[in-house]
Amino acid sequence: MRPQVQLKYLKCVALTCIHIAVKMVAEDELAPHIADVINMSSANCSVADVVRMEMIILNKLKWDVNLATPLQFLQLVSKSRKRCGQSVINLEYPK
Repeated sequence: MRPQVQLKYLKCVALTCIHIAVKMVAEDELAPHIADVINMSSANCSVADVVRMEMIILNKLKWDVNLATPLQFLQLVSKSRKRCGQSVINLEYPK
């Protein structure tokens, strides 16, 4: 089943996903505090909202969170582009 997200929560979900990813790769003292990230973003949510959303996301994932390799990321992008009818991935930097 594919999770449904209401549009009004989309920025909070995106910010929470970034927060989870940063927590996985950064040491605690190097990771920015979530309040600072919220202030820099245009997300209209609180620290409590992010903490609550983090638990929802992790529970939906059954806490099965791992780091994707660059190859896995490219395979995922390739599959999604094929579904959209685009078989070529442009990896060049814009000029």
